[in-house]
Amino acid sequence: MAFDFPPAQDGLRVTNPESGVTYVYRDRYQSWIIESVDNKQVRIHTVCCTPCDARQGDIWFNPCTNCLHIYHDGDWMPVVDCSGNSDFVGYKGEVQFPHQLPEKGNELGDLWIVISEAAIYVYSSRGWIPADRYDDTELRQLIEDQKDASIARDVELNKLIVRNKAESQEEDQKLWDALQQETSDRTASDEALNDKIDDCCTNGQDGLADLQSQLDQEVKDRELADAAQQNLIDHLTNDLSDTNDRLDQEIQDRIDGDDQLQGKLDQEKIEREAYDEHLLGLINSKESKWMGEVPSFDDLPDTRYDWVPLTDFRCTTIYSMTWGPDRFIAGSSDGHVWSSDDGLFWERRNVGIAFNGNVTATFHNSGVWLLGGDNGLLSRSLDGIKWSNYYSTTTSNIQDFAFGNGTYVYVTDGGVVATSPDGVGWTKQDHTIRWGVHGIDSILTVTWSEHLSKFVAGTARGMILISDTGMGWDLIDPRLNGSGQILTIVSAEWAGQPTLIAGGNFPQKLIYSVDGLNWVYAPRNPFKDAFPTDLKDCGTHVIAALSDGHTAFAFDALVQSWTLEATGASERLLAIAWAPTNANIGFPGGLYVTGGNFGQAYARMPGKGLEPGDTWVVLDEMCLYTWSTLGWVTSCGDGSGGGSGGAINTRAVDLIPPGKRASELFPLTDEEALALSDLMPPLRAMSTQEDYNAWIFKALGILATAGLDGGDAERT
Repeated sequence: MAFDFPPAQDGLRVTNPESGVTYVYRDRYQSWIIESVDNKQVRIHTVCCTPCDARQGDIWFNPCTNCLHIYHDGDWMPVVDCSGNSDFVGYKGEVQFPHQLPEKGNELGDLWIVISEAAIYVYSSRGWIPADRYDDTELRQLIEDQKDASIARDVELNKLIVRNKAESQEEDQKLWDALQQETSDRTASDEALNDKIDDCCTNGQDGLADLQSQLDQEVKDRELADAAQQNLIDHLTNDLSDTNDRLDQEIQDRIDGDDQLQGKLDQEKIEREAYDEHLLGLINSKESKWMGEVPSFDDLPDTRYDWVPLTDFRCTTIYSMTWGPDRFIAGSSDGHVWSSDDGLFWERRNVGIAFNGNVTATFHNSGVWLLGGDNGLLSRSLDGIKWSNYYSTTTSNIQDFAFGNGTYVYVTDGGVVATSPDGVGWTKQDHTIRWGVHGIDSILTVTWSEHLSKFVAGTARGMILISDTGMGWDLIDPRLNGSGQILTIVSAEWAGQPTLIAGGNFPQKLIYSVDGLNWVYAPRNPFKDAFPTDLKDCGTHVIAALSDGHTAFAFDALVQSWTLEATGASERLLAIAWAPTNANIGFPGGLYVTGGNFGQAYARMPGKGLEPGDTWVVLDEMCLYTWSTLGWVTSCGDGSGGGSGGAINTRAVDLIPPGKRASELFPLTDEEALALSDLMPPLRAMSTQEDYNAWIFKALGILATAGLDGGDAERT
């Protein structure tokens, strides 16, 4: 068993019964010191006095003199001569274990202490052996041989010394003779030099007198120059003092002026804020002709489209709109479903049972209509008019439908997914356990990607689900980090690169993917403070209903350049649909319908060409373009998009510097303020650079329409 030391105390001795080592604790060294070793072979003594009980090979370390001895032939012999005058024995040091003894560079007779064995090891012709087994015959013979060799070297050295002494005496005599000759030569040279010095001293005394006279004159000249310089310094000091007094007075004057200026600025701020209040009271009565935003000049319309209200809806909220081969279907609150052949006149239909909940999902595929709603409501129709109810297998609220690979799928806000081959018999596919830490997540939207042959769904926690069959789903993280919900998703497969677009109330508003696995954010926020609530693929473009009552259109291949249009809705839009030109809809380009909160619904109707005053923001130029009898005119000179460049009474507005109010950079006359009284939201609600610029662009369009003077150059 392991040996444990007792608590330390100066002078306390303890013996390890296994190794036979006796230790003593010394406060002086703050450690246990080996006092003796009895391993039946060799003993080690650690005391200041000479040990009496010793035998061949014992080791004695004297802590008082720091000397190491070995007991040999009845006497203690020092391993190293403590007087420092001899290298009697080759003591080299100590190691912890025998295997740590050096293997190279050893000489016969080298001694090392092995601490773990409390033994001395000696290097011999047979290698390392413990001292108690050491046969010193070889070492003694080696010492005698070394002694004889040393005597022989001493004899040779004495002979060399005698020979060198003789040679040195002969060389010293030669050097002495040369030194005597050099001394004689230098004495003669010194006498000649002294004669020359005497002659020089006589001439030098006369020259020294002349030099002293010159130095005295130079001192006088320098004293006069110092006096003149001091006078100049005094004059400059006086001038500097006067200058400092003037600077102090100027600084004080400026401080007083700054205080007066700050007072004026504060008063001006109060007056401008009062004017803003007056302006805000006026901005509520005129209708703006601001039509929307387009990505570039080429996207400006060639005719005017107006969103006209649809008055047939009698419901609180319109949740969903879908176009089939020959009619629109809409689902709303109060258990209603609506149908329309032309998108302008709508009729309420019976869902098949007495139902007062919300119809939140409508869908059409190949002559089969489906609708779903609260508490698992599920109805099916073959014409969109007559509906039959079927068992949906769930009590959760159905949010959306999709069809692909011969299978219908619905998703719910309770995380339930169900599949059906015909829309009649449904099989519940409960996969919430596969979604790990996310638990039961509400699934708000689903679509089918023909290009990927996959169902793709979005959830309330901002996650993506994908499935080949609708029966097994994989969770994909698009890195929204819980910042919002994915409310709508669509697959646009008409452009060169099939693309999935998902939208919601997260900061980026849109995310894109070409494979359903890797998602990227929109390169910029196209909707400002609004977010998309419904996306629909129209075959050549994508449309969106927005949370601020606007609609948006994207015709580019990447589905990233959006044109925004105001519908007149004052509340959130939740649904949008498009029908192509057909027997019931004769408008070129088809018909768009949208609806949302408070039963608001609108249809996009073409007007009779553009009307003077119709104003659009062209985003890539950040300029206003207004239609006039001469064509498009712009607020940015000739413009870069090909506008006529005709004079238009608008102002080009630069970025608003930090700390400035919009009213300071865009002051209005009373007449202008009256013309802008309907512009919403009010100026006070503007908080970001983007908001300020948008407000000013709208204001410029209204002023252009009203034919008001835009102000002189300095005011602009």
